[in-house]
Amino acid sequence: MFQDSAIPVFFSEYGCNLPAGQPRPFNEVQALYGTNMTALSGGLVYEYSEETDDYGLVDISSNGTINLRQDYANLQGQYNKLDINLLESTKAASSTTNPPACSSNLIGNSTFNSNFSIPATPPGGADLIANGVGNVTAGQIVTPSSLSVTFAVYGVNGQPISGLAVKSVSSANVPGTVTTGSASPSPTKKGDAGRVAPTNSANFALLAGFAALFALGML
Repeated sequence: MFQDSAIPVFFSEYGCNLPAGQPRPFNEVQALYGTNMTALSGGLVYEYSEETDDYGLVDISSNGTINLRQDYANLQGQYNKLDINLLESTKAASSTTNPPACSSNLIGNSTFNSNFSIPATPPGGADLIANGVGNVTAGQIVTPSSLSVTFAVYGVNGQPISGLAVKSVSSANVPGTVTTGSASPSPTKKGDAGRVAPTNSANFALLAGFAALFALGML
């Protein structure tokens, strides 16, 4: 299906817990990023925090601490076995590929709608197209004052992981390794609070947790 593409772009999601069971071994990583799947451009792993469907890589406690699950360690181990040189060596199959003209006859499956007719513009649509949305607060790119992870993160073995920080890189991030600190656990212990779904107070921990994933080489 990619024979007429210069460099195929394919982005998927993975991390099913059935029939793999728990903790998930994430064996599919070696196939998805192996020699037979060089068209895969990346993927989304189910999922950052542990919820009712048991897809989590970490537990978020009500006090904001993060506890890495065995799923996280298994996924990290699979990433560490990847051939990074292979992932970075994809070359364009063709430099003269011309995309086909958009046409309904390109859709050969009857389950897909091949009607390319543009529907009528809804009321108010023409004004939005011409003038945009009014009274919009524009955002801006800001430089964070600190890239350090300030909340407690515990490894699968229950030991605290220290020195976590987001690392700014000029190229694509690649999987890294994780080392756990040898210091004794901080006063905020792993068992201080039960697992909860992210709420307003835990949402910050969820966002900051992505910083931890960056720091650990997962994203």
